Amino acid sequence: MASGRALCIGVEAESDALTFAEIARQKGFDSPLLLLGENATRAAVRGRIDELAAVSAPGDIALITFSGHGGRIRLRDRAVSREPVGLWQLYDGSLNDEQLKSDLGRFRAGVRVLVVSDNCSGGIPSLQATQLSESLSASVLVITSCRNEQYADGAGLPGHFAAVLERTWSGGAFAGAYSQFHAALCGAMPDYQKPDYYRVGPPNDAFETQRPFTI
Repeated sequence: MASGRALCIGVEAESDALTFAEIARQKGFDSPLLLLGENATRAAVRGRIDELAAVSAPGDIALITFSGHGGRIRLRDRAVSREPVGLWQLYDGSLNDEQLKSDLGRFRAGVRVLVVSDNCSGGIPSLQATQLSESLSASVLVITSCRNEQYADGAGLPGHFAAVLERTWSGGAFAGAYSQFHAALCGAMPDYQKPDYYRVGPPNDAFETQRPFTI
C-alpha cells in the first residue's frame, strides 16, 4: 500500500504552512513535518528533504510545501544559462532552484513528488530544463501561487493562495485531476496573480490524472 508523507515549510507565512499540513492530514498522510520560522534553516530543509527521499518507496507520494518570500537570482557559477533562477527565502538564507532540483534527485523512480510553491516570482523547482532536472528519477508536479513575473498576495487579499487553494479543494470534495485543479485555482484568483502548474522529471500519467493530494 502506498504511503504519503509531507514536509510543510513556512517563513513569515506560518499559518499558510499549517493550512497545507492540515490538508495532508485530512488526506491520510503521515503526521506532516513542520519547519516554521527559525526552524526553517537551509540545513534543516535540505536535510528533511533528504530524509523524505530516503524513506519514500516507488508508489509513495511526498508532498513538499513552501510558504514565504521568493525571488530570482543569477548564479555566478551556472554554466547552463545566465537566466535568473527562482529561490525560496528560508530563515538563514535562500534555497535556489538548482539546489532543490539536486535534492529532489534523491527520490527514486516511481515515487510521486508534489511541490506547492507559495511565494512571489513563480515556483521552484522550475520548468526550465537543466542537466539536473533531466536527471530526476521521480516525477515531480509543481503548483505555484503565481507566475515568474508576478507577486503573491498575503493574507486578507484576493490572491491569498493558501486560502484559495483550501476553498477550491473543499475538504477533498474537488473531483478533478491536477490540470483541472489548476484551472479552477486560476479561475478563483485575481487577474494580476495566476497560479502555474507543470511537471519536472519523467512523466507519470497516472499521477497527473489523480485527484489532488491522493495517496
